[in-house]
Amino acid sequence: MLAAVRPIGGGQKLAALDEIVAAEGVEGAAVMYVGDSITDTPPLAAVKAWGGVSLSFNGNGYALAAAEFAAASPDAEVQAQLAQAFAAGGRDAVEATVRAWPKPRKDAPLRGKARATVGVVADEREKLAEASAAARLSVRGERVARLG
Repeated sequence: MLAAVRPIGGGQKLAALDEIVAAEGVEGAAVMYVGDSITDTPPLAAVKAWGGVSLSFNGNGYALAAAEFAAASPDAEVQAQLAQAFAAGGRDAVEATVRAWPKPRKDAPLRGKARATVGVVADEREKLAEASAAARLSVRGERVARLG
């Protein structure tokens, strides 16, 4: 089974995304891309440049550097909520949702939305990097979390 696994690089991911955008006949601003690693850097950067939503989810430093928005969470609920915002109102709705996201308190139990750390990368890079690293480690385990 492992012989059949063919990881693809960032250039191939971007080429596939370009094909999908062309086949669907949509503008880049109508795209939301979620990634977490170095291979997601080209599509994350492209979607950001197109005016779409580029979201690093539990991303490493490469993904965070390329994305406009970031989320760190033990589950994918935050992705679903941001995708719903995108479907309802595009990039501006995602930005509004991100900026209104409740900030986790260190002394409070993590429930609901507060389980996720969400933000605009340019505004909160260090906080998002720390939260993403912790989430990667928690969800993936130490060895896999270090992968690019």
